[in-house]
Amino acid sequence: MDIAGATAAIISPLKIVIPASDREESLLLLRENIANPLSWSLLFKSDVPQVTYRIRNYVLNGDAKEALRLKESYKDTFALEAVSAAIIAQITITMPGLSDFGNIHWTATAFAYTSLVSGILSTFFSFYVQKILSDLHGPKDVREWLTSPRNKLADRFIDAILPQYRPPRTAGNAANRRDRIPSLTAAATLTAPSRLLSFSIISLFVALGIYLGSVHTAKLGTLKGSNANLAVLLFFIIFSAWAIFEIYLPVNSKHVDQITASLVSNVECDFQLRELGNSRPNIGPTTAVTSSETLETEDIIREALKASIRAQEESLKAQKALLELLDSQSG
Repeated sequence: MDIAGATAAIISPLKIVIPASDREESLLLLRENIANPLSWSLLFKSDVPQVTYRIRNYVLNGDAKEALRLKESYKDTFALEAVSAAIIAQITITMPGLSDFGNIHWTATAFAYTSLVSGILSTFFSFYVQKILSDLHGPKDVREWLTSPRNKLADRFIDAILPQYRPPRTAGNAANRRDRIPSLTAAATLTAPSRLLSFSIISLFVALGIYLGSVHTAKLGTLKGSNANLAVLLFFIIFSAWAIFEIYLPVNSKHVDQITASLVSNVECDFQLRELGNSRPNIGPTTAVTSSETLETEDIIREALKASIRAQEESLKAQKALLELLDSQSG
């Protein structure tokens, strides 16, 4: 399989899972940062394309003051993340003091300390990145930090090996081809505290789940009742799943709608291709669709040209009539 075929095989599944805007931004980031080691970490940083999209549209292609607005919005976000991470770290540090915590499986301790370290680092990086942003005084300083120079040699390399993914020459893409691009390093820096905070919360939940499961299986609990430990474990699992579903679904409903629309669109396209293939047994589906689309395009162009010629003839007649009217009045 050649490079183009391998790339198409990788991108096809992503078209369903990743929203169109994030997918296009991710592909554009890979094109622009193919030589940057951070570009391959995008597989684990789904929030980075959202930040670079904002930088591209509101800083590079927008007003200069948008850079300051973006800076101020992140300063408020980092303040909240620092407080949240500190609270999670304080909760996590009390976990080793739970009853029989030293007698359960070692993974609970590992996840507890992982949550603690992630919370501390999230607090520190929130402060550190906020300090970096505070040192950027003007829109020009913020814009320079949020962007980086374009590697034109990498662009030529990608265009040479993957010509089918070359963006068309439109006004929007011409703007995206300017000398500076969104900085992948800046985007990863801006999203690092939130990723660490999320990892800290997830690790805390996993540690609690392992602790309750170990207490039940080893029968270490002192609760009254024959199945009290099992009831607590089941209640923890059910409530945690419900809470995550209750929060995650509304927040990511737009993403879910886009995935559903992509699935429906793919199913409809496959159904139409099968129908065309059944109606034209001697012609392949792809060839039939291409030929019909070409004929329809030619008919539209032909009718548009005829309409344009008729309009020009009518305009010429009107101009001649006006000229004759002016000549008769002057005579």
